[in-house]
Amino acid sequence: MQKILKKQIEEKKRLLKQIKEEEAKLQQFKKELDTQLRTIQSQRFKKLAKDFESMDPEYAGDKLSKIKDPKIAAYILYNMKSKKAGEALNFIDPEALNKITVILTKLKNDKKQ
Repeated sequence: MQKILKKQIEEKKRLLKQIKEEEAKLQQFKKELDTQLRTIQSQRFKKLAKDFESMDPEYAGDKLSKIKDPKIAAYILYNMKSKKAGEALNFIDPEALNKITVILTKLKNDKKQ
């Protein structure tokens, strides 16, 4: 009976070790996917920023105001050249501008750290 219990305990320990190893692999895979996702998003925002830079500032400001998620608008502005972003900011809806400004400030502070 004790041999059987010992064997069962050893088997459960082995399975637990195997599960922990698999969990570590999954965590590493998740980190790699997150890194790839951030890279893709960064490239996307840089491309969008170039597109917005080429627009008339009033048109760009209007379009940025209409983006439902202020984070997206903030990331686009963050990736634009300062002069072009500043010009577009003049034409963003005041309510949207408040939300975007908070996010932009956080982005710039995070970059400094």
